[in-house]
Amino acid sequence: MAHIVIMPKQGLQMTEGTIIKWYYAEGDTVKAGTPLFSMETDKLTIDIDADESGTLLKIVRKEGEIVPITEPIAVIGEKGEDISAIAGGNAAPAPAKAEEPAAAEAAPAALPEGVTPVIMPKQGLQMTEGTIIKWYHKEGETAEEGKPLFSMETDKLTIDIDAPASGTVLKILAGEGSIVPITETIAYIGKAGTVIPEGGAKAAPASEEKAPAETVSSPAFTRKPGQRLFISPRAKMKTKDAGVDPALIPGSGPDGMVIERDVLSYLTSRPKASPVASVIAAQNGVDLNAVKGTGVNGKIMKEDVLNALKPAEAAPAKAEAAPAAPAAPAVSEDETVIPIRGMRKAIFNNMMNSLHGMAQANHRMKVDMTECKRLREALKAAGQKVSFNDILILAVTKALLKHPCVNASTDGTNIYEKHYTNIGLAVAVENGLMVPNIKHTEKMTLSEIAAATAEQVKKTRDGKLTMEDYTGGTFTVTNLGMFDVDEFTPVINAPEAAILGVGKIGDTPVALDGQVVIRPIMTLSLTYDHRIINGAPAAEFLQDLKKLLEQPYLML
Repeated sequence: MAHIVIMPKQGLQMTEGTIIKWYYAEGDTVKAGTPLFSMETDKLTIDIDADESGTLLKIVRKEGEIVPITEPIAVIGEKGEDISAIAGGNAAPAPAKAEEPAAAEAAPAALPEGVTPVIMPKQGLQMTEGTIIKWYHKEGETAEEGKPLFSMETDKLTIDIDAPASGTVLKILAGEGSIVPITETIAYIGKAGTVIPEGGAKAAPASEEKAPAETVSSPAFTRKPGQRLFISPRAKMKTKDAGVDPALIPGSGPDGMVIERDVLSYLTSRPKASPVASVIAAQNGVDLNAVKGTGVNGKIMKEDVLNALKPAEAAPAKAEAAPAAPAAPAVSEDETVIPIRGMRKAIFNNMMNSLHGMAQANHRMKVDMTECKRLREALKAAGQKVSFNDILILAVTKALLKHPCVNASTDGTNIYEKHYTNIGLAVAVENGLMVPNIKHTEKMTLSEIAAATAEQVKKTRDGKLTMEDYTGGTFTVTNLGMFDVDEFTPVINAPEAAILGVGKIGDTPVALDGQVVIRPIMTLSLTYDHRIINGAPAAEFLQDLKKLLEQPYLML
């Protein structure tokens, strides 16, 4: 009997996975317990073993596709086995649903020949949606492949996206200010005069989408208000994993019990909705089938579910206004309301997750910067432009190589000590903060670090950073000295294990050889994850960093 392979859930917060590679082609023989495919989540890349032996009869979702958890991705069975019932939807409801992703893939074929859909691209492993900032071409204008088509904002950066093909912009589905989930179609490019069906590629199979409703082999049990819910253990696990309220699912088991087949049928037949919308609906008992979506191709967004919870007469007006909501803060005489989105949303979530997910401790140490100032002045006189941040990064690099326990990360099972140094430098930008990385500083001289730092800071302020520029860091330096801050406690930039806060260099009276003298003193503040770094090694790292800064010529 054919067995359906689904996208597994690899972590409590996982909602979708990307298929990286199929290790077998259709028609090949697979063995249970051996790798079937490789997948990528926002946390890791992992091989998934086949849970049944047999022939790989059909691959439903191809390499590179992003698939929500529990959705069917392949079918395994006996060689030559007829799976037309699964494909045609004439058998049990669960297998019938397995072919829906393939139908969804076939939908773009309904587009006129030569038309290229433009999708919201994924710019980072954790990206789930993007905001369209500006379209560089209007409908009817000509776009050129490889040239900027629109500007978008993620939780990390603002970036121009090039047109995937040359031609006329036939239709724009998502206007400026719209927040669009990744992989959703936002526009079409093709030959001038080509007519795009209402709803784009999904308009044609509208009548077919209702067919699965007729495949239920046993009548669904309609539960009365307040009636006790019966649900099987496997069905309960499936609803918990998918974040679905089981009370919304009609049961076909004995006495109306909700069984696994009912959950799978519900998950594959329910309307498309964003993850946030699904969670809100489940928490408030909202049936998504009764909610009209205002997102791209009718997808149900958060605002749609919130409107469904309000009086009916207010919902339509809100739904129409939803795309324009992120355009600007709401200002009244008493206050300004600023939506938490984009970069601010990322900071909002990352800082709280960092503090809640780590045992953050802090050490502080004062450093005499007399020799660093002399070194900088000497280099300046020799025509080399070097900042204190550049000297700090070199010193931090040397100290990290000596204390790899500080240059580390953890996945909760293992600690990974890095023997290379990718130093992040916190850079303030409008409405937020970015941390571009200077890669492999252990291989750089002071002048090379200065050049690389200047380049990354410029790219940050010009909004030109790529994903490579702000990922892969092993340690971060954040300096508030230019704002006249004496000392502060920085929050760790996860998944790194430590961060160095740098205060201003200020003339300070200190006792030296029995006399009070004025010296340029700077305070270093090391925040570290006490789960994987002990207090003594953290202090030793600061001590060695202090020695290098007070005797900088030892680094050259």
